[in-house]
Amino acid sequence: MIKINFEFELNFEIEINFENKVNTDFEVNFEFKSTSRSKSTPRSKSTPRSKSTSRSNSTSRSKSTSRSNSTSRSKSTLRSNSTSRSNSTSSSMSTSRSKSTPRSMSIPRSKSTSRSKLTSSSNSTSRSKSTLRSKSTSISKSTSRSKSTSKEGLLNGATGFLDGSALYGVSVEQAASLRTSGGYVDISKCEQTVNDIDLLVGGMMETAPPGALLGPTFSCLTSKQFNLLKDSDRFWYENDLPPASFSKAQLNELRKVTLSGLICENTRGLRGMQPKAFIREDPYLNAVVSCDHFAQMNLTPWTDADGSPGRDEVPDSIVTMELMKDALKRAAENVARRQRQEYVSYKNCNKHVEPDCPDENGPCNPRSPYRTFTGHCNNLERPNLGKSMTTFARLLPSVYEDGISSPRVTSVTGQPLPSPRLVSSMIHADISYLHSRYTLMVMQFAQFVDHDLTFTPNHRGFFSSIPDCRPCDSAIAVHPECMPIAVPQGDPFYPQRNVTTGERMCLAFMRSLPGQQSFGAREQINQNSAYLDGSMIYGEHACQARQLRGYGGKLNVSVAADRGRDLLPISTVHPECRAPSGYCFIAGDGRASEQPGLTSIHTILMREHNRVVDGLRGINPHWGDDKLYQQARRIVIASYQHVLYNEFLPRVLGWNAVNLYGLKLQSQGYYKGYSSTCNPNIVTEFASAAYRIGHSLLRPHIPRMSSSFTPVEPAILLRDHFFNPDIIYTPHIVDEIMRGLTSTPMESLDQFITGEITNHLFEDRRIPHSGMDLPAMNVQRARDHGIPPYNEYRSLCNLKRATTWEDLSRELPGEVIARLRLIYPTVNDIDLFPGGLSERPLQGGLVGPTFACIIGLQFRQLRKCDRFWYENDDPILRFTEPQMAEIRKATLAKLVCNNLDQPGEIQRAAFDLPNDFLNPRIACGSLPNIDLNAWRETAHQGCQIAGRTVPVGESAIPTPCTSCICTAEGPQCASLRVTDCGRLLREAGRDAVLRDEVCSSQCAAFLSVDSSAALVSLTTRRPSAPIRPASRGRDFAPPGLVPPPPASKRRPSLRSFAPPDVPPFLG
Repeated sequence: MIKINFEFELNFEIEINFENKVNTDFEVNFEFKSTSRSKSTPRSKSTPRSKSTSRSNSTSRSKSTSRSNSTSRSKSTLRSNSTSRSNSTSSSMSTSRSKSTPRSMSIPRSKSTSRSKLTSSSNSTSRSKSTLRSKSTSISKSTSRSKSTSKEGLLNGATGFLDGSALYGVSVEQAASLRTSGGYVDISKCEQTVNDIDLLVGGMMETAPPGALLGPTFSCLTSKQFNLLKDSDRFWYENDLPPASFSKAQLNELRKVTLSGLICENTRGLRGMQPKAFIREDPYLNAVVSCDHFAQMNLTPWTDADGSPGRDEVPDSIVTMELMKDALKRAAENVARRQRQEYVSYKNCNKHVEPDCPDENGPCNPRSPYRTFTGHCNNLERPNLGKSMTTFARLLPSVYEDGISSPRVTSVTGQPLPSPRLVSSMIHADISYLHSRYTLMVMQFAQFVDHDLTFTPNHRGFFSSIPDCRPCDSAIAVHPECMPIAVPQGDPFYPQRNVTTGERMCLAFMRSLPGQQSFGAREQINQNSAYLDGSMIYGEHACQARQLRGYGGKLNVSVAADRGRDLLPISTVHPECRAPSGYCFIAGDGRASEQPGLTSIHTILMREHNRVVDGLRGINPHWGDDKLYQQARRIVIASYQHVLYNEFLPRVLGWNAVNLYGLKLQSQGYYKGYSSTCNPNIVTEFASAAYRIGHSLLRPHIPRMSSSFTPVEPAILLRDHFFNPDIIYTPHIVDEIMRGLTSTPMESLDQFITGEITNHLFEDRRIPHSGMDLPAMNVQRARDHGIPPYNEYRSLCNLKRATTWEDLSRELPGEVIARLRLIYPTVNDIDLFPGGLSERPLQGGLVGPTFACIIGLQFRQLRKCDRFWYENDDPILRFTEPQMAEIRKATLAKLVCNNLDQPGEIQRAAFDLPNDFLNPRIACGSLPNIDLNAWRETAHQGCQIAGRTVPVGESAIPTPCTSCICTAEGPQCASLRVTDCGRLLREAGRDAVLRDEVCSSQCAAFLSVDSSAALVSLTTRRPSAPIRPASRGRDFAPPGLVPPPPASKRRPSLRSFAPPDVPPFLG
């Protein structure tokens, strides 16, 4: 005899709707006690009776697999929030007998039906009918397994919830504590034990982890199912199993397919759609784009040449002969090159002393795989294109007051132009609108890229001193190139008179250094190279690069006081350093200490270079100092270029503009758009106006975040840390700044700019009103450089040329137009910076159409004109395909994670704010990392194939159905088609064939033969000598790939041998 005592309580929130429209909320508490003694297996029936002030009768029946004797009493109390109250008491008795442990419980139900929400109708006789329904899982028909889907799962033998969740590692205690919020049913009180919870019910009620729709149990089951579908499908589209496999070119086309593209191609009249069809469109990266944006699958790789045999019938002798000729030719070239290098190195041993500052203006070496620091010889036909210390290019001819050099100061009507300070205070007020999608890292990365591309040198005084151009008469008294900015009357911040000297107040400004070497209008110098070559990391010329280099191929560092990760090297001779310690950090660009956020990202990239050097030294210990440095530099620059075009530009410009200007990266293969005739030079409109958009994104403070993403106080006030980087010595401050930049929103890109740079730029806290105004300097710099007005660039970028103020209303908000009218005489006088910055943003982007035009054209040239662009297909310079695949893994999030003192969590898209669904924070270790093994190189310039070193140009057979050839870019392997499985079994052996998936999938019928006699007949007939194609190298043809010779006939030709579909080593 088994005696079971159990107590449980059911809590429901129910809602009663009366016919007289009175809504009353009730709270029902059930207490149910039962004592059961079981001896046999009868069926039980129970009829509870209840007494209530509302005279409601209910009958409940329960069917169970066991018969038991039980006595139960139930009390329920209904409490109403209104004036009506109802108390009811029901008692029930049932008798049953059972031979086993009873597992059934019955929930009383009313005469109507037992549903989830209680609906009661009331009349004069105070009778009520009710319906009970759970908010989540329906408890109907007096049983907890009421849903038809749950019953279906039980009938189909589905496991319980705990059995399914055990696959994920959920313990019984964790499942028992599963609860829901918002009035949902407490499952632990609906089932006798946690082991009774149905898989469907429990799985659906789980809380989904960040970034997922399903809970952990269903996520586990679903992923295992789809993984099984992929692994068990012999015809899976990515499988390399001839003859069903796709060629490499075909796979590249298939990988272009997207759901949005399919819908566009097959929906008549549809003109546009968001790129990600499974995610609702938004105004940013998932904004609706034209259907022309989606790449269409090119079916050319599926066609055969007219008049030639089919792909499966190409004679292998022709293909393999060409392969061998190409491989041997490249091998001979490599040997001759190595011999020349060795001769030169021995010839100049102890004779050549490198000068202190090597001259990079000599002859170009077209076979050098490394960039020069100045950009010299990037273009072999015109070596000085894009070189540092050359002049800016222009989109439109310059406009000077005198046509030659004097900045524009008068309107087209002859009236004076407004002071740049007046433009700044009227148009660029300090009003904050935080962005809803993007982080402050967008601003910081934009500044970092700007310092790679542009640096306009100014005139200097004696001993490289900075002349004081603040006095309004400084052009006469200090330096002829001073051009101070007058403070207008009624300025909201600056006084009319200098409180120290009593003279009229002006803001300091020095003109840019002219650099043209011919007659004509004034042109300005770009001190940096025009290429995306990481000059802000490595330096703009060889002398600076040498100063920044350390030992063993690394960059120079300074040791952190807290024994944390290395910091940038320091200097006491920085001309603009304002740190109390007297030390400022130095990097490839002199502005690395300008503000702590910029210093931090410089530190991250320095650490990344040194981290890559350590990785390369580990896999290539025979590499010298210079090769480690140059190879790590190549990898870091390539990763930086990939992040810029893959993550940054689509957010700034939007996908429509990215496609319009040809900025979309290759998903496979190489870029073939390089042109030696295009001009890569930075245009002055980009440097002096359009790419200064980051000034609008700044916030007054740089936030700091702990490893748990809680704010660290105090935040960094910008005005206190311009060229004062002493705060970087604080332990873990770089980590806190990087977390802050990737976790807090930036300011929206509009005409508004923070007062930290309109009133307090480079301010000396000891001197009142000593700060500068950056937007005013932008306007003044554009006039200094002879940049035409805003209206000229509207016309250039295919916008309507404005003739009246109303013509601007399509691109500019009305309140901006009203303010522009107050300060500019006509629409033809508006400066480019305030006009372009005030435009409404493009769909999916941050900037308006004019700035998108200038920025898009510039970045198109930076890719198209760069011979060393990481995607280029030049065989001397290009990365191998495995290396390209690794570089395409690069993300800003992983780059940051790899170089923090305490890497923890970060969202995948570092430019986007964290979002529990679309952009959740994940562990840094979960992000894909660049595998440096793709750069492994043996000392003998060979390849490791099947455990042995194979020289370049030679081939090897790692498995019976795989052939590999060693090239200068590494081993290239291809699967082979089997034409005679019997021969293959005789030559290679049954075990070897079974281990090779390519062989076993093609010879499955032979491997499944059970007759020993059949196996003997297949393996005993051996030819007198193995057949090998004469055109192949040693061990190139695996055994069994050519049919055995007939007994009385000549040996067949090689037409029966099928080569790989598309050999990868053909390029």
